[in-house]
Amino acid sequence: MRKDEYEVREKPTLNTWMLVGLDYIMLQYLNIDGIRTIGSVLGQSIALDYYVRQHNIRFLQEILQNRKSDFLEWLIIVLIAAEILISVYDIFVRSAITKR
Repeated sequence: MRKDEYEVREKPTLNTWMLVGLDYIMLQYLNIDGIRTIGSVLGQSIALDYYVRQHNIRFLQEILQNRKSDFLEWLIIVLIAAEILISVYDIFVRSAITKR
């Protein structure tokens, strides 16, 4: 059975009016109220699943954005350090030329 398939069973010998499993819902009696309850529960389950997926997607996007920001900050630091090293090297080369 696939994850999103459910089976509704009727079992008059149940002690309670409803029993829920991973892929089935068992009712003591299958009537209109039971069908309404099942529809409501499954609808809420689908809506909740959609909400959780959207929340997880936003959370992952924030993590990726933070990683990208960290990478760009370090890249800027490395580029500034390289510019400073080149400037210091240029100062030493010019001072060596002027001493001659």
